[in-house]
Amino acid sequence: MSKYSAVVLTLPNAPGQYQTIIVPASHVLSQEAAKRLANFTRQGGTLVLAGVSGQVDPWLKPYANVGGPAWSTLKWSAVHAKPRPMPAYDSTTEFWGSGFKSTLDGTKIADPKGRTLGSKQSWGKGTLIAYDLFPVRYNQSPHLPVSMTQWTQQLIKLAKLQHVGRFVNDQIGDGSGHLGIGVPVVEVVVRVKSETEKFIFCMNQGGAGSGEIQIPLISGSWQATDVLSNQPIEKASWEQGAWRLKVEMKPWESRVIRLFQ
Repeated sequence: MSKYSAVVLTLPNAPGQYQTIIVPASHVLSQEAAKRLANFTRQGGTLVLAGVSGQVDPWLKPYANVGGPAWSTLKWSAVHAKPRPMPAYDSTTEFWGSGFKSTLDGTKIADPKGRTLGSKQSWGKGTLIAYDLFPVRYNQSPHLPVSMTQWTQQLIKLAKLQHVGRFVNDQIGDGSGHLGIGVPVVEVVVRVKSETEKFIFCMNQGGAGSGEIQIPLISGSWQATDVLSNQPIEKASWEQGAWRLKVEMKPWESRVIRLFQ
């Protein structure tokens, strides 16, 4: 079996364990994949196109409409222009997609300055969220530019994405600075050992600062231990369905926390 076939077969035909699928700007889209995405959405799932997808088939033949026959009910015209940088978006070239123009009839998605980024509409029993533009800047800095942060936060909110753990900064970043400087950039990884035991790994790739580790948990008498120091954690709180811990983080500092009942 080819890698391509394996990817298609892993796409669910209906929502189940997963309620949301995010497709990063996929200019090429097969009808097998397009059909699965359409079925998943029409049966109640949420499909997020993080950049226009489905303009051509695997042989680079342009579709008459975005997504080809599988998406024909959307009546979404395929614009076959090459994507161009979008310098007007926060005066940067972090995004591409200004060469596309969405023809969907849904509610327009706008940035904080009122510029249209895409649209949102119902598709069968589900929801289609389609962004015309997509981020392309990647460098050695862990700090996201403001415009990319806004784009990501908006996508998370619109798609109602859940998280298993996160770090919320007390400081507001400006997207500048390389590794080990600037505001904290803390990665949080949750590893589940059982229903009653989890391990939380945190590492700061930015500068020194403070923030809050937030881990959504079902209610119960959870206890916490700092694994590296083997000391109990006494100052955590429970609020809005999440275990919360205020921390100070130095550059490159790591924390390992054990949560258990």
